[in-house]
Amino acid sequence: MLELIRKNAQGIIIWIIVGFVILGLSSFILSSYIADNIKNYVAKVNDNEISNRDFQIAYNNYQQQLQQSLGENYTRFFNEDFMRETVITGLVNNALISQLVVDAGFRAGGDQVYAELVNNPNFKDEAGGFSVSRYEKLLQQIGYSKAAYEAEVAQLIAQQQLTSGIQQSAFVLEQNAKNLLLLEQQQRDISYLNISKASLLKNIEVTEEEITSYYEQNKKNYMTEEQVKLAYLEVNITDIAKSIEIDAEELRNHYNNNKAAYIKDDFVSAEKRIKEIQARIKKGEAFAKLASEYSQDPGSAANGGDLGFFGKGVMAAEFDEATFKLNVGEVSKPVKTQFGYHLIKLEEARDNERRARHILIKPEKVTPAFEIVKARILNDMQMTRAEKRFYENADKLDRLAYQFQDSLEPAAEQIGLKIKESPYITRAGGGQIWRNANVLRAAFSEAVLNEGLNSELIKLSDDHMLVIRLKDFKPATQKSLDAVRAQIKATVKDNKAREKADKLADGLIEKLNNQNAGEIADSDEAVTLRKVGFIGRTVKNDDKNDNSSLPPELRKAVFSMPKPVGDKPSIDKIALGTGNVAVVLLRSIKQGSEDNQQLDAVERHLIDAKAKADNKALLEYMRSHSKIDYNKQDNNQE
Repeated sequence: MLELIRKNAQGIIIWIIVGFVILGLSSFILSSYIADNIKNYVAKVNDNEISNRDFQIAYNNYQQQLQQSLGENYTRFFNEDFMRETVITGLVNNALISQLVVDAGFRAGGDQVYAELVNNPNFKDEAGGFSVSRYEKLLQQIGYSKAAYEAEVAQLIAQQQLTSGIQQSAFVLEQNAKNLLLLEQQQRDISYLNISKASLLKNIEVTEEEITSYYEQNKKNYMTEEQVKLAYLEVNITDIAKSIEIDAEELRNHYNNNKAAYIKDDFVSAEKRIKEIQARIKKGEAFAKLASEYSQDPGSAANGGDLGFFGKGVMAAEFDEATFKLNVGEVSKPVKTQFGYHLIKLEEARDNERRARHILIKPEKVTPAFEIVKARILNDMQMTRAEKRFYENADKLDRLAYQFQDSLEPAAEQIGLKIKESPYITRAGGGQIWRNANVLRAAFSEAVLNEGLNSELIKLSDDHMLVIRLKDFKPATQKSLDAVRAQIKATVKDNKAREKADKLADGLIEKLNNQNAGEIADSDEAVTLRKVGFIGRTVKNDDKNDNSSLPPELRKAVFSMPKPVGDKPSIDKIALGTGNVAVVLLRSIKQGSEDNQQLDAVERHLIDAKAKADNKALLEYMRSHSKIDYNKQDNNQE
């Protein structure tokens, strides 16, 4: 190679070789630079990194919570960008608090960690007590060591020490709470003249010139919405599962080989048996004797069902609730928990602890007949076989839609899908999947709408995905005057009625100086006098409870009016949401009274609000005094 370079040093070959060497070195240097600058975290708070794994776990948990509370509709309210930003903000806030906790020296003692563990319902055995074996098994399932998990629990307790310290240090002056209570309970005596827009509308005419003029001045308000019709391919695990045929023999074999999977707890028989024991107790048989004979709780049966003393939160929630409602010597009705049916007898009560006996009848494990679970087996087997095909199809769809960006046909042919068409939809969305925020964002994106490309793979749920492309586009167009004539006429007429009502209200206020409200109302059919009396800030604070129909904006405005001076009422006009106008007469004010129970509630409310404000201020302070680096390669945080 060196000889070749020497012999051809003056020729073109040397420059080609040198060019390759330079290109190779440049590529090496650039790749090294990029590698050194790749951020393997979502955000970095001072020296602590929030890993992609931490983010993904938090994101999945947040998504599951939203789906459980809203179902598939959660995408109508929460898009991926919003959820990502919310999760990252929460993780950053948590990191800030964690660092402050360490710096401030907050620590959790071993007894505190232990108490947290024994009160965790996930770690309790069938009798409702803490189970070491269950604790270790669950940690193993989620991939945690005991040390790591207990360290996280300790950190959480330490954070709670900080937040509870802020909560407990918040205070308000008693006089401030009293002042607020008096204001909240204040009542105001009012009557008002109601000017009916509907009555005024009867005598209002609208000319053709007014309609044309309004149309010309407000043309931009009378446009059709732009619409798109989409072609799309979708992969849905349910559809795939339905297409999979499984014969009866295969279903029967699956049932015979997997009977354990279809075993269920027979709570009906357990309830019948506990009621039989309950009847014997009512006839006078000793509870302890029956517990020793029939209870299926191995930890207490030998002691006549005696559980000893325990506090709230130690046993299962249903067991706790029933026990702490009993009087000493009383026996509960059958109580159902995840472990079976219980009869509970309260033996002793002291402070926040109870000593009780119980009889536990566990549900027997029963295997339903094949015919009963046949449909379930078919669905299970179809879904299991469909899962692999679903992910394969989703991956192919994603790859082929990107590879052939100007058509869906190659993907449809290779995967065996049918190209479907959507109805025309606007940016506001439509029915079914066309109201999904991710779909709408893609449909009106630059790539799909203006460049005519396939969208990226859109996730509707974990087992339903699609790719869309533009089929047809209808731009926004100007509606003709004839098309909106009736709408404009109604609008102009309504506006004129509102203006007339407002002017009439001004005239009524002037007349009130010389006439009483009753006389004024009698002289105009559009005006009605309504004598209300004392009202509070809310309906529940009214002297009478027949003012629930009082317009809320009127009630709110009344408490902003100045106090009346002497016998002269305070007067104001208030535009109501219905288009009516009210001329309000505030005659007197009745101060609220001090109630110790209500005062305590107000103080707690103010303290809670103060504590939340303090927590927010602390986070803002921490943010302003910390170095926070968001990975803009992965998110859009600023």
